[in-house]
Amino acid sequence: MNLYNTYYYSAFSNTAFLCARVLSERLNDSVVADIVKYVNMERNDSVVADIVKYVNMERNDSVVADIVKYVNMERNDSVVADIVKYVNMERNDSVVADIVKYVNMERNDSVVADIVKYVNMERNDSVVADIVKYVNMERNDSVVADIVKYVNMERNDSVVADIVKYVNMERNDSVVADIVKYVNMERNDSVVADIVKYVNMERNDSVVADIVKYVNMERNDSVVADIVKYVNMERNDSVVADIVKYVNMERNDSVVADIVKYVNMERNDSVVADIVKYVNMERNDSVVADIVKYVNMERNDSVVADIVKYVNMERNDSVVADIVKYVNMERNDSVVADIVKYVNMERNDSVVADIVKYVNMERNDSVVADIVKYVNMERNDSVVADIVKYVNMERNDSVVADIVKYVNMERNDSVVADIVKYVNMERNDSVVADIVKYVNMERNDSVVADIVKYVNMERNVSNH
Repeated sequence: MNLYNTYYYSAFSNTAFLCARVLSERLNDSVVADIVKYVNMERNDSVVADIVKYVNMERNDSVVADIVKYVNMERNDSVVADIVKYVNMERNDSVVADIVKYVNMERNDSVVADIVKYVNMERNDSVVADIVKYVNMERNDSVVADIVKYVNMERNDSVVADIVKYVNMERNDSVVADIVKYVNMERNDSVVADIVKYVNMERNDSVVADIVKYVNMERNDSVVADIVKYVNMERNDSVVADIVKYVNMERNDSVVADIVKYVNMERNDSVVADIVKYVNMERNDSVVADIVKYVNMERNDSVVADIVKYVNMERNDSVVADIVKYVNMERNDSVVADIVKYVNMERNDSVVADIVKYVNMERNDSVVADIVKYVNMERNDSVVADIVKYVNMERNDSVVADIVKYVNMERNDSVVADIVKYVNMERNDSVVADIVKYVNMERNDSVVADIVKYVNMERNVSNH
């Protein structure tokens, strides 16, 4: 009895298979539809494999839909691979959606690669969203590259957000370059924030250049802060120039501090000029101190002129000391005039000493007049000695008159000796009268001898 049943069942199975082949050839694929329902899938899914090959797909792809539900995926996912090739995608891409859920991704992710090419993206990009989660990224990130091109970005840019996390950046950062162009920045600039961290900067910093243009600066200027650290400055410092314009200075001027260190000053010191205008001076004048060292003075000393106005003098007058050394005096000695007014004389009158040497006396000896009033005479009357040599006596001998009052006669009466030679006696012999009172006669009576020669005797003989 058991042998009879076995023979009968085997004969029936073979007959069903033959009928499927013969009847499908006669264009009776409705028979195949019944076979799919009745056949024992657990024991004979090879029948389904043949059905996929023989059935008329143009007239009856619903058969395939049933196959996807009934077939044993663990044993025969190659059936699904054939379905992807044969099924009519325009009429039934929901079949593909099921395939993505059922197929064994570990063994056959090439199926997914074909799906990306064949599926109708306009109607079913949620399929792609699932692919991104299921596909094996280590073996097939080119699938992701195709997704970026095919997916509908307006409806599903969250797909791109997942791609940034899953894609293998070392092998395919060009994918990220496309994302920057295609992603909807208004809705998802956090995607860009991740790109800055993950992208390979050595190979593709042009990606960063695009980010600076596209990213929403009001919501995410911390992205820019990372760019300054990661971008290749030698190749793309124009990126930094844009950052200075776009970044929110009130919240993140530390970004500017880094720019001053990293930017290529020889090619783009106009960036520094903008920094001086935009940076928050109350919180970060050390930035200005670095600018003075790094900026190209020959091309842009107007930057220094602005620094003198903006810098906090009480905390950082050493900045001014450097300015005196670096600034181009021939073109901008008015900068020095401002320094004399702003600098802290009690702490840094050596600055004034340098000014006397560097300033253009022919154009601006009024600077020297201010120096005489402001300089600390007890510590630095040698400054006055230089003034006597450099000052224009014809225009400003009243400066000398002040020197006679302020200079320390006990230590430096040779200054007075020079005054006697240089001063205009016809206009200001009262200077000589003061000299006679102040000079140390025991050590320097030759001064008096000169006075006798030079002084206007008719007006001031009482001095002798």
